[in-house]
Amino acid sequence: MKKLLYIVSTLQDGGGTVHLIDLLKGMVNGDYLISVIILLKAHRRKYLKQLMKLDVKVILLDIEIDFNRLDSPWYQMNRFIFKYKKVDKIVRQLKPDIIHIQSAGATSLIMPIWSKTNKIIYVTHMLEAFNYKWAIKWLLILVWRFRARYRNISFVVTSNASASYTVAATNMQPEVIYNGVDSNNFLVRKHYASDVITLVNVARLDKDKNHDLIIDVADNLRKHGITFKLLLAGDGDLKEHLQQRVEELGLAMYVDFLRFVYDVPKLLSECDIYVHPCREAFGISIVEAMISGLPVVSINEGAVNELIDDGKEGFLVEKDVQKFSNAIMDLANDLDKRKCIGASARKKGLLYSVEAMVEGYKKIYNQ
Repeated sequence: MKKLLYIVSTLQDGGGTVHLIDLLKGMVNGDYLISVIILLKAHRRKYLKQLMKLDVKVILLDIEIDFNRLDSPWYQMNRFIFKYKKVDKIVRQLKPDIIHIQSAGATSLIMPIWSKTNKIIYVTHMLEAFNYKWAIKWLLILVWRFRARYRNISFVVTSNASASYTVAATNMQPEVIYNGVDSNNFLVRKHYASDVITLVNVARLDKDKNHDLIIDVADNLRKHGITFKLLLAGDGDLKEHLQQRVEELGLAMYVDFLRFVYDVPKLLSECDIYVHPCREAFGISIVEAMISGLPVVSINEGAVNELIDDGKEGFLVEKDVQKFSNAIMDLANDLDKRKCIGASARKKGLLYSVEAMVEGYKKIYNQ
């Protein structure tokens, strides 16, 4: 039985955490002895509980972050060294055959240089190095290139859009394994005529998710006389800012902040259109909406155009308030079109299965 070690930064709301838990569920079948290291203290208890129910060994390092010092290169470097020492000690004790690094940052990339593990799998959803200060960024790129050339490492990305970032950093072509969604958990939306069109977005409320665009679109829809309700499911640092904008624009009766939603399938089954204002390396929330039979309106950046053909499963638009609004109004005013596009979205969404994802990783593990 092979020893398989997963290293992750944290268990927060988002596609990365859903991807990890679904993958582990598929791996717990007796072929592997699985351990999971969670680096940071900031994790959601609901996800930790799901992890604890699986036949895996969970190791919590509970490293805290001083957000007031994140901009300091010295703090970044000291935190990196601190994480490295902790992880390296555990790796030497466990002696895994395979290390699967789930976007766990600098520590996990440096650590394998000294490990005697047989195989390293690094999953990058985008090139995380570009979020670091320039010195650390280029250090990581050099390490990636060293690892890709001299060590037994496989780079995995979740879309073709992400592949170019990895090629730039490593000079090697990564494997593309799309994330999978368990369609059995989702209900199919039964579209019907209604005076109120329900829009929904499921995402963390942070700057990367670009919710300001959706707020501007909501304001524009109101000015065009569209009767709608916008549901924002998620929480995050920008919640207060977004709530303030909603109040200032007089949109309180149009926009609801749902915070944590434990039953996303039920929520999606009660909505009409999924709106997505940001670029994604894959977009699990988009696939979940598609499986639920919702047409999607999204900006055309990142990997979204690999999931959606414009005009078939939804609409892809520029990052423009009026064009985004026009796509929503087109669907809002045509029930038959919502039904047709929603059916096409579900058909394509079902292609992104957990089973296909698990088989893709098993193939790499066993190479």
